[in-house]
Amino acid sequence: MSSSTLSLVEIASQRVHPLGERARIGRGPDVDIRLDDPMVALTHAEVIGHDDGTVTVRDLGSRHGIFVGSRRVQEARLHDGDELLIGPVALRLAAAAPAGASDELRRLRAVVELSRVIGVEHDLESLLERVISTLLTLVQADRGAIVVYDPQTRSPRWMVARNRVPGRPPLTISTSALSQVMVDARPLLRTELADDRALERSESLVAQDVRSLMVVPLLYQATTAEWLGVIHLDCQGDGRRFQPDDLELLVAVASQAALAIKNALLVAQVQTVHAEQWRRLERVVHDLPVGVVVLDEQHRCVLANPWVAARASVLGEVHTGRVVAHLAGVATHELLRPEGPRTLTAGTPPRSLTITSASAGEGTETVLVIADVTQEREHEARAAHQDRLSLLGQLAGGVAHDFNNLLVVILNYAGFLETDLTDAAMKDDVQQIIHAGNRAAELTRQLLAFSRRDAAKPTVVEVGPVIARFERMVGRNLGAQVAFRTSVAGGLPPVLIDPGQLEQVLMNLVVNARDAMPDGGRVTLVVSLAASGPGPDQVDRPHVVFEVADTGAGIAPDVLPRVFEPYFTTKDHGKGTGLGLAMAHGLIQQAGGEITVESPPGRGAVFRVYLPASTAPAQDESGERAAAPTAAATVLLVDDDDRVRLLTERILVSAGYRVMSASSGPAALALARDHDGAIELLLSDMVMPGMSGSELAQAIVLDRPHIKVLFMSGYDRGKTGPGQRLLTKPFNRDGLLAAVVDALVAPPGSSARIARLTQY
Repeated sequence: MSSSTLSLVEIASQRVHPLGERARIGRGPDVDIRLDDPMVALTHAEVIGHDDGTVTVRDLGSRHGIFVGSRRVQEARLHDGDELLIGPVALRLAAAAPAGASDELRRLRAVVELSRVIGVEHDLESLLERVISTLLTLVQADRGAIVVYDPQTRSPRWMVARNRVPGRPPLTISTSALSQVMVDARPLLRTELADDRALERSESLVAQDVRSLMVVPLLYQATTAEWLGVIHLDCQGDGRRFQPDDLELLVAVASQAALAIKNALLVAQVQTVHAEQWRRLERVVHDLPVGVVVLDEQHRCVLANPWVAARASVLGEVHTGRVVAHLAGVATHELLRPEGPRTLTAGTPPRSLTITSASAGEGTETVLVIADVTQEREHEARAAHQDRLSLLGQLAGGVAHDFNNLLVVILNYAGFLETDLTDAAMKDDVQQIIHAGNRAAELTRQLLAFSRRDAAKPTVVEVGPVIARFERMVGRNLGAQVAFRTSVAGGLPPVLIDPGQLEQVLMNLVVNARDAMPDGGRVTLVVSLAASGPGPDQVDRPHVVFEVADTGAGIAPDVLPRVFEPYFTTKDHGKGTGLGLAMAHGLIQQAGGEITVESPPGRGAVFRVYLPASTAPAQDESGERAAAPTAAATVLLVDDDDRVRLLTERILVSAGYRVMSASSGPAALALARDHDGAIELLLSDMVMPGMSGSELAQAIVLDRPHIKVLFMSGYDRGKTGPGQRLLTKPFNRDGLLAAVVDALVAPPGSSARIARLTQY
């Protein structure tokens, strides 16, 4: 058999092994066909040729044997096309191609591979790498390079250079050759460099021992030819010489490569624009006050702004490149339904979120916009609470006048009985009546406070006298089981607040402290000076601090954040309205202060009221207050409710005052005009039919300009003028007498609202 007629072809690598008369196969150094695999023996098999165009293959005692098809054989005859397996290497017996056909086949395979690469590769650098590597094999060049020029500057921007034989110096493109191609815009072939005197004198070519050269322009043909770059191939020393058919093949490949390079440049341009747009989008959403998450079709996150990362405890972990299966505890596919914004609650403490989804681009991506609406929901809830309270306040206001008149009568007559009775059982019954009246008065007062439309009358007041009066007033209201102590620092500056409101706030805090200790305990009121307030805008501004502490069980951690909410109470049904602390919070904020609460577990609660220290001087009432009212003081008492009028007259007379009593404004005017002596105080109900208390005061002041005025009202809708004060109903004996004394000794022109009594 002639050696040129048959060959064994490795199926995987397409390596061709021509066969002679006899050929040994293995991985040893002395075999004719070497297969480099550990499962192939050093001398694995032998192939013997026959004249009929067949061969015989024989196993030479290998461990893994030989296979024809799927059958293991010791010896077998092979025909053209039969497959042979030696170890893991599969070979096929093939008739040898005619002279030159193998080179054409190699070239064809290379061109097919290059076409495949050009069709699928859009990354410019990878494309150039694949093209130059294929060309080196295709034309058997020693070295090659592809240069791509910048479309705007026409200067080299990308270059890939490769050597077919590793270790040789890198290629340097000849300026002389490049200039010829760029000027002529035609391919350049020099089979022998010595034939071109210009190139023969090129220092770079001579230095690199280049003997054969091809340079082909890369031209993209659209409406006009666009210069993209060049392909440069050369051979060195005594190596191969390029022929015209090599140039023809290179020109054909260059045409395909130019199209692929142009496409890659366009893809890169689009990717650059897309990347810039994406960066612009990232910059836009980076500081948005809402969360933005962009998902692809597989729900994989492609973008999430820092707002989302900062709320991982509520939303869950969201990472770019990872699938987002759930968001805020809800399956992602549920959030993507086209049902409009979805509101849900997640996290601890709970946060209210709205999540809106919308398709982006051509619908391949989805944008989720997440907003934290917790504050808005809380504001809405507070507004709804306020609306309800306002309605209740209006309702209460409608009946407050008559209702509080009744309470004045009930509570004071019950107080008379409590003082006079000696029977313990009956005394206890009266105390229950007083307790029920207290609760009714407290509820009415708090409802009216929420619905009140008139502004408070803040004055610059000294803290010490306010606390002294408060201490006297609160002592009998806490019960025998609760000890009450006060501590007031010396040299405290005054504060700007309605004194009646300050007493009301302190009373609410002290009563709450008492209620937190059903088995008794200790309530402490400490007043001191702090260098700053609790808020960031109150730094370096002195504040007077009113601290109310108790020794009760404290407030549960889950309840603590809600203690100032309207209508929120932890007291038993019927024992708390949920309005006291809310009202206290509102009054202190209205005065420019702040109220805080602490409650270490099992160690009671501490409420602190911070009021800014005032630099204005307090009103000095000490001179006039030093003189106690005499029994000779005459009081003109006016009230359209006979029961209240008679009760009030009884209290005043028992305290030594002379009382002139009238049931209406006109009757009071007549009494005043007929009276020749002095009238020190007008004590009048504010709301009366025919002539109101303020109208009466205006008329009397015309005749008696030095008279002091003290109004009484169960529903304060009027305004007091200079020299006029207000006592809110219901009141008890001590509260009434204290208000009368305050009115009589007050400086001329001063006015105040007096909430003398919170508990009876």
